Amino acid sequence: GGAVIGSVAALLGLGLGSALAKLMLGGMEDGVASIYMNVGDSRLRLDAPLLVSCFLLGSLATACAAYIAARSTARVPPVESLAAAVNVSRYLGHSRVSLADVVGLIVLGAVPLLTGSPQLPFLRTVQVAAPPALLLLGAALLAPRVVQVLHWLLARAGRSLGVATLMANKNLTRDLMRSAITAGALIMGMGMATGFAVFISSFVRSADQWVEQSVPADLFVTSSAPGLVTHTPLPAALAEQIASTPTVQGVERVRFADLSYRTTTIKLLSNDVAVYARHAKLIMVQGEQADVLREVGAGRAALVNESFARHFGLWRGDHVVLPTEHGSLELRIAGVNVDYLSDQGVVLLDRALYLQHWQDATVDMFKVHTAPGTDLARLRQTLAEKLGEHYDLLVLTGREFTDKLTGQIDKIFTIMRALQAVALVIAVMGVINALSANVHDRTREIGILRAVGMLRGQVRKLIVIEAALIGLCGAVVGALVGIGAGRLILSSAAVEVVGWTIPLAPDWLSVLEMTVV
Repeated sequence: GGAVIGSVAALLGLGLGSALAKLMLGGMEDGVASIYMNVGDSRLRLDAPLLVSCFLLGSLATACAAYIAARSTARVPPVESLAAAVNVSRYLGHSRVSLADVVGLIVLGAVPLLTGSPQLPFLRTVQVAAPPALLLLGAALLAPRVVQVLHWLLARAGRSLGVATLMANKNLTRDLMRSAITAGALIMGMGMATGFAVFISSFVRSADQWVEQSVPADLFVTSSAPGLVTHTPLPAALAEQIASTPTVQGVERVRFADLSYRTTTIKLLSNDVAVYARHAKLIMVQGEQADVLREVGAGRAALVNESFARHFGLWRGDHVVLPTEHGSLELRIAGVNVDYLSDQGVVLLDRALYLQHWQDATVDMFKVHTAPGTDLARLRQTLAEKLGEHYDLLVLTGREFTDKLTGQIDKIFTIMRALQAVALVIAVMGVINALSANVHDRTREIGILRAVGMLRGQVRKLIVIEAALIGLCGAVVGALVGIGAGRLILSSAAVEVVGWTIPLAPDWLSVLEMTVV
């Protein structure tokens, strides 16, 4: 029966999962296209071996769970099953060290070993995905001890908690494994939701900081095409017309170009570095900003982002050889910075050096810097009237450009936030199922309590308090473990896969809201 139910549920899950994947793909496509590039054909492609593996895993997991329950039930002696009160704790809960404790500690001990071991190409996927999953699994396996700790703390408080709370607290350990399984399911669900939330909030906050510090300007002049690097190239001569406008003190000519480097495509970013250096506040990984930009502006060196350095093993002091229109250009790497323009790599050159070797004079974006006290609204209107209609330009203030870009970054993760809700819903359904079964199994006991005078409201209060205590264990521990899982995702997936170091920045309000839910 369990295997049949599991198979049907697995098939339904595959259908719902495919629909959710299609929805996420559409949202991610819009966000990526609006910031980076058109991703082209983004139709959902289902991997048959993966679908079969997921179906078998779901069916097998359900069958194993049913077998464990059936085996436990079959061990109950017939005489005891007919007794007025079944000694459930004899079979389901013990205070001594159990196999689950040993396995849980081993699983948790494997987390630092995997995160600290060198990356092996044939085990890369496992080494990236395993630590967060093992952390959640280890915490769930130790759920019986978490429940016992809460029981011990409440027992110390004594009668001040009230009769209903004391009875609910006693029920926690009377059927320890059932309480622990319910709490463990909640730990897993809450941990997954919190892990996603921590990853999203940390990345968005880091990206927002990058936008604020690395691409500053009072006005941005681009083509009217949407996105950050998908603009129609504009003639460089526009820079002189913009610079001749009163109150304009400097103009940066920014060009984004795709460059084939080794086996991948990186972004070659050229800029008027002398102007850029006076306004940018780069997030440096290696090197001091002033020294690095001085060398880059002189055409003697290049600045690369962290993902480039990690992917190709080239850091400050090394030399990078770039293919050009007429041979190769070898430059020393003056520094490494944080830049989310590309996850494959970004190389920043001075515009004069770029023109010399690539003969590409077009511009994707003009960054306009003005004198203090300039009326940006009036200057924006002046530029729009002077150049906008003829060249189909879009003129944005620095705040508008920043808000647009950060909004597009946040849009990429909008669909991912649905996974948080899915994880919480699954956990809550598990709690409802376990508590409902618990109440049905205690029908005779509840009847006796009612017979000796306990009111309906008091019975409800007893059950709700017991559920709240289990929820407290699962939610709080799940939130704490989820923060750790989010940190592991940042340190493994972000660093090892895309080469970005993202500081941990949990959205504490979001974590608190999920804990309360």
